[in-house]
Amino acid sequence: EQTRPSALIDNDQLTLWHLQDQEFRVPKGHIYLNLEAPQVTASALNFACSRIWAELMIDALNEDLYDAEVAGLHFNIYPTQTGITIHTTGLSAGQLPLLSYLMRQAQTVKFDRSRWQAVTQQLVNNWHSAHQNQPLNLLFSELNLLLQQGLYRLSDMAAACESLSYTHFSHIVANLFKPMRVTGFMHGDWQQQHAGQLAQLIQANTGSNGLNKAPIQQRIKRLQDIERAANPIAVPMQHNDKAALQYVQGASDSPREQVALMLLQQLIHQFVFDELRTRRQLGYMAGSQYFALQRLPGIIIFVQSPNVSEDDLQHQISEALELCFEHLNEMSLKAWAHSKSVLRQQLSVTDRSLRVRSQRLWGAIQLGDTQFDRADQLIRALDDWQLDDWLAYSQRLLFEQPVRLYIQTKADSG
Repeated sequence: EQTRPSALIDNDQLTLWHLQDQEFRVPKGHIYLNLEAPQVTASALNFACSRIWAELMIDALNEDLYDAEVAGLHFNIYPTQTGITIHTTGLSAGQLPLLSYLMRQAQTVKFDRSRWQAVTQQLVNNWHSAHQNQPLNLLFSELNLLLQQGLYRLSDMAAACESLSYTHFSHIVANLFKPMRVTGFMHGDWQQQHAGQLAQLIQANTGSNGLNKAPIQQRIKRLQDIERAANPIAVPMQHNDKAALQYVQGASDSPREQVALMLLQQLIHQFVFDELRTRRQLGYMAGSQYFALQRLPGIIIFVQSPNVSEDDLQHQISEALELCFEHLNEMSLKAWAHSKSVLRQQLSVTDRSLRVRSQRLWGAIQLGDTQFDRADQLIRALDDWQLDDWLAYSQRLLFEQPVRLYIQTKADSG
């Protein structure tokens, strides 16, 4: 019985994965198509135009497809770091006709100028006001921008649109998908012949302007390659609160390294919260979280405060980490075994629904995990870690060879 997707087609234009789900026996399914197109993320302006195009497409199609929504068919269109993703869901019988209509419209639709102006203005307003009252969210956003290619500051996207004309927008959009390569996934109540129909539909609507075979790899920057990483990076902020974060990056995306940082986050998060929030009373938003980019593991420790300076917050975070590690060094084997057991349970969670399984499998496809066994690899790596080895590893990671980034707010005099 097939439990993992198989690649039915894999050529320069298209990679198409298919899985007829045997467990969730419902007449439903999910189709994901990622239109890998370098022009979408070529500049802040192009990425902004892609966002505007996606909003206008959804807007136009919602009017056309009201009956489809009523009939239990749904769709979404959104830009990503590699291009544009189209996702359809609902009753399996109606999705191929829905997708056929979507793809035809994507090539032929002409947007009303006044509607274009309204949507563009709304998005620009949203981008200008984003994070204004959320210092920590601004720092998280800045961290993503520093480490990942194909992302742009919302303020830069807004600025790029200030003088954008309808004609210029139309010209950019006309060239967004040249060249392009499609990665697709069909999952649910469909047989292999339906995947063949989907492949024909994609090929009929995408032409032959293919990229080379290798899909676009989202590249993650290593901290040692980022200039200024040793000094705090200051982000201007018009808000009275101060915020600071430290990001620790793992050395590789191996299962062993990934699971070591998952354990570290699990074992420090309560202590860090209690120390920064309760004992030191620095502010109501404080803590830590596991932060993986694709599969490269990391941990963020953060705090937002109404009355403590950014430099002091960084100092307090560092102190809290040192105290936390002293605490970890006294951990009993029983507590260690319990922590591993909790994490093993989290990694072993079975899919609760067709939707959750589709999301997990599509995420694996995008990360290149085409064996679909990452959770099993993580569990095996978890079982291999011994307490003394893990403590020595964590000591090196946090204090002896720290690959760490410091980001904090600063008052924006403008």
